[in-house]
Amino acid sequence: MITKLARISELSKERTNMKFNSIGHLINYDMLKACHNKMDGSKAVGTDGTSKADYNENLEENLRNLVQRLKNKSYRLKPARKVEIPKDNGKTRLLSVYTYEDKLVQEALREILEAVFEPHFYENMCGFRPNRSCHGAIRRLNDMIEGQKTNYILDADISGFFDNLSHEWIIRFISSRITDPNIIRLVERMLKAGVLKEVECTMSFKVNECQQLSLEESFMNLTDRERKALEKSWAKILADEIFSAIDEQRFSVLYSDKASRPNTPVNVIIGALIIKELFDYSDDEIVENLMFDLHIQYTLHTTSFAEQPLSDKTLIHFRKRYYDYETLHSVDLYHDCVKDFSGKIARIMKLNGRIRRMDSMMIESNIRFLSRIELIYTCISKLIVFVIKNHPDKVVESLKHYADPDNYNRIFYYRRNDDMDEIIQTLLTDNCSLLDTCNAEYEEVTEYQLFVRCLSDQTVIENGKRRLRTKEDGTLNSSALQNPSDTDATYRNKAGKLHRGYAANIEETVGKNGSVVIDYQFDKNNPYGQPFSSGNSFTDGKSFLKK
Repeated sequence: MITKLARISELSKERTNMKFNSIGHLINYDMLKACHNKMDGSKAVGTDGTSKADYNENLEENLRNLVQRLKNKSYRLKPARKVEIPKDNGKTRLLSVYTYEDKLVQEALREILEAVFEPHFYENMCGFRPNRSCHGAIRRLNDMIEGQKTNYILDADISGFFDNLSHEWIIRFISSRITDPNIIRLVERMLKAGVLKEVECTMSFKVNECQQLSLEESFMNLTDRERKALEKSWAKILADEIFSAIDEQRFSVLYSDKASRPNTPVNVIIGALIIKELFDYSDDEIVENLMFDLHIQYTLHTTSFAEQPLSDKTLIHFRKRYYDYETLHSVDLYHDCVKDFSGKIARIMKLNGRIRRMDSMMIESNIRFLSRIELIYTCISKLIVFVIKNHPDKVVESLKHYADPDNYNRIFYYRRNDDMDEIIQTLLTDNCSLLDTCNAEYEEVTEYQLFVRCLSDQTVIENGKRRLRTKEDGTLNSSALQNPSDTDATYRNKAGKLHRGYAANIEETVGKNGSVVIDYQFDKNNPYGQPFSSGNSFTDGKSFLKK
């Protein structure tokens, strides 16, 4: 690999007009492995929580998977996290933190770009070049001052230089020597990878002090018979054993540390989400039942509240804060909370934990089932809406009806079944028209990616014409898109039942009184039941808070 890069460097220096049109294949298994070996393992982990040691545990499989995604152009860089590093002058500079895998690809691309462009830099240029540093620049400056006639020294700095570089000119500059579309595409994706922004919550964190039931509780007005019935119900166990075990402080990172409007009690939110799952309530139902159901109020210790503290927006905003925090820091706050509950429930059930077993289960995604035609229509519609919003002049008149919300009902509910063949043919024709309209400039657009993914899943081209995929063409891959609202949800046929969503390997502690799930591994549906890769983590909270 070093020999090939050295030869590219020689050719670039000798033939100044030469353009390299096929060098993307150099980013292969061997090159990425060499980049991995050079990485500093002491550096901070990536935004996905993966360190060099973690990646090394299953290195060969990880690298081959990465190479395959690079080849089939499905590799996407994750957004970087910006971290402020203090400077000597009291100010700070921003440092971008990427995933470990993205750093490998960046290093491989750097080596290729360096081989092509390094021979053409002036000798006095010392920034970000091999075998050069600021010390060399200082030595050169000393030589010039001491050995040459010097009248003026100008010290200049460009504020926010890298933040204001034109992406268009970067691509034009690189394309002057490299015309390999794979390299250009990779550079463009790196420039458009984006940044994870931590939005500060305006609410301050405050621990819920209403933990003890008092004489002012509303249930004190109950008769002795009613009170005994309440204390023998499920509410008593949840109130004493589960609600009291919720560690609110764990979630304080979701709120501001500045004095402002206090948050809705976190233990009430977590407790409500648990009850919501136990009884299969919707958000509206748990909020409404909390207002009128004394069992839920007793469980959440809110019987003394003049007005119940939850609304549907409370749950939505909490989920968003939770999701944003996990995306930014790769920390699942809810998972440890659930593990604490599991241990407490196991002790209540008198399970000693010495007997454990593993099992698998399906986790249904909270998405509506779409027929193949509805799925294709939905992907077309979402892309049309995006194009009209951003480039209205690019959409032909015959496709604009897809942006009309009422058009869906007119096609699927007001048309006869006899018209279905005509609808299918119209959709396939419009697909081709839309592909011609949206060229390579839309490659990084999510709506376009879903549209292309859907076409790849559901259609084939035969004799130059696009048609729906049939059984003769082979069964759909389990990773086929199910609904644009949840792009990670896949399907699996198990025991004669079709599951759309995710799979989990669960770990239970077992005893004569039953069993309790103490942990599980969460991932996309696995069509053949293979064990999950070691890189996955237990994320109970992700599925719990998605709903």
